[in-house]
Amino acid sequence: MSKIVLLEFIDEFTEFQDFVKKNNLDINNFTIVALEHELQAHLKKSGINFKNSLSYIGNDSFKRILLKFDNIRKYIENNFDFTDKNGIRNAYVSELLHYLELTVNYICKIFEILRGIYEENKDAEIYVCEKSYIGNSVFISDDRLLKLLVEKFAKKNNINSYLFGCTYEQKSSTLSKKARRDMSFIYLILLSILKNYSKVFNKSLMLIPTKGYGFKQLLSEIKKRNSNVLFITLYDNENVKWYQKYFGLISGVFSNNSYIDINSFSDNTDLQEKDVLKDKIMSLFDKKSDSIFEFYEIDFKDILKDKVKNGIIAHLQQMLLWSYMLRCFTQNFDIKILMSPFGRGIWYIAAEMLNKRGKISLFVSHGTHPVPINQYHEISIFNMCRGFMLGDYSHIAISTPVQKLHLQYFKNKYKNIKNEEINTEPLIFANVTETDRLKNRTSFGFLPHEKVIVHAVSLKWRGMERYYFLETIDEYFSDLADIVSAVNKTDNTRLIIRLHPGIDLNELRLFLPESDKYIINSSGQFKDVLSSADLLISYSSTTIDEALINKIPVLLYDKWNRYNHFQTGVYETRESEDIFPVCYVNSRDKLDEALQFMLEKKEMLKKEDFDINKYKYAESYKDNFYRFIKKTLKQKGESSEDSRYNSCEVRHR
Repeated sequence: MSKIVLLEFIDEFTEFQDFVKKNNLDINNFTIVALEHELQAHLKKSGINFKNSLSYIGNDSFKRILLKFDNIRKYIENNFDFTDKNGIRNAYVSELLHYLELTVNYICKIFEILRGIYEENKDAEIYVCEKSYIGNSVFISDDRLLKLLVEKFAKKNNINSYLFGCTYEQKSSTLSKKARRDMSFIYLILLSILKNYSKVFNKSLMLIPTKGYGFKQLLSEIKKRNSNVLFITLYDNENVKWYQKYFGLISGVFSNNSYIDINSFSDNTDLQEKDVLKDKIMSLFDKKSDSIFEFYEIDFKDILKDKVKNGIIAHLQQMLLWSYMLRCFTQNFDIKILMSPFGRGIWYIAAEMLNKRGKISLFVSHGTHPVPINQYHEISIFNMCRGFMLGDYSHIAISTPVQKLHLQYFKNKYKNIKNEEINTEPLIFANVTETDRLKNRTSFGFLPHEKVIVHAVSLKWRGMERYYFLETIDEYFSDLADIVSAVNKTDNTRLIIRLHPGIDLNELRLFLPESDKYIINSSGQFKDVLSSADLLISYSSTTIDEALINKIPVLLYDKWNRYNHFQTGVYETRESEDIFPVCYVNSRDKLDEALQFMLEKKEMLKKEDFDINKYKYAESYKDNFYRFIKKTLKQKGESSEDSRYNSCEVRHR
């Protein structure tokens, strides 16, 4: 009878070691299944063998998970009937579904792993740490759900399961943070000065969430063409110092960009509406749902319900506060246009609110959005893009022909998607020059004759995984090991492994073959990395688009045979058709040869007669964007003294 122990965290392994020692057991008699990379790295350094998720899940698993959440999505959309007093609904639905998807994905992934263990050995004994905890965050990064899920699976399938270690104390729910009411009289005076300054000098106000994501250069160009524009950035940050708060507000008078604390505007909410929102959400789990919250006939509704109650509702209630603050803000400041690379949370509310008032909201995508390749890709990308191109923005800046096909596909299928398209040249993607190339190759220490390969993918960590069009963390390690091995076999090549922002993989080298031909990079602008590249290797990422618009060929590596990003040609031989400038490789056996082929072929992209229009708009398309911005900023808008908002006030204590 095999003994399987499931672990996620290092402290769980420590508890397991104590359990083995206390009970005079041999750790070698257990099969350790390590599900998280930090634990895996710890075990590797300790010389302890383990299995990962790849031993138990595959493409069919991801398909079942996607279909399960798609049913939940449809149920939520049809039964969630909350609309706040400002007329906002879709923002709440989108946000709720976003976090439900991430939680459901994780829960079902664990069930799939347990199913794989069970099918391998139906007599297996499963050991799991006693620690159980559902936190008050919207994410499950720190949650301990493994015990709960193992117990449910074991009971359903008559498997012996055993607990070890100590328990966690369940933390109480934090329903919502209190709005800050400590704004000084001085701040309110400065706010009034800015408001009157914008009126007296006839400033056209553009609302933006950030200067990051390539917006800094874009805003600078907008300013050159529209001298009267005033950019306003809203923030909700309790850690901003008082002098930063004051200077950020009044800076608009001098630099044409003001930073305003959204909490300076009255919310005018009451506990009753917050309670109504809470009750509407919780009722979704009380209605008869015909096994909607079951997977392998295992009911996980109670776990999902607790996660919503403890973590997700608080965020939705905070959004309700933002709705009223934004209402008050738009009364005081006559926004001509919202331009954003974000489409969730407060920025979804802002777009939906401005649209209801006949104002312009423009989404500028910083992601890659191809046409769905099949049913499963469609489910996954539709859920993700509700916070991007498929949200409630009135207009979408289409940066590539591929994005246009993506939007047209979903607009044809979902009649409620009504975004107007503006075809542009890429606005915020990296744009590299030969000067950049020479400078950055030197800074990285590459020799002139060396060919440089960049590996960059979109990657999500625990509780944030999106299946089918993104790799899991275990798939990422496996794929990257293959790529390092292929580079080792290719003369005069170097590899830059570009880690996705937010991913800290200090122990990455433990998972890779020995090599002096690669470096790991996670800091600075991706533009600097890309400018050094002769070839980009990826699975799925915005970097694919960025490479192609800069005439850098792309190799798509997918040994899982699951996802061909652009549905391009599959590499079979050097004579294969339609494999350049994008080559799809779905076999480890073909990777070495395909890599060499793409490096040899790369010079073709520098030829003037090479057609890359499938992936890139002409330079002149950018004028479409600036003409639209100029026209919008010149439009006469409604008075900021809208009678519908006469209860609004700028608050102070």
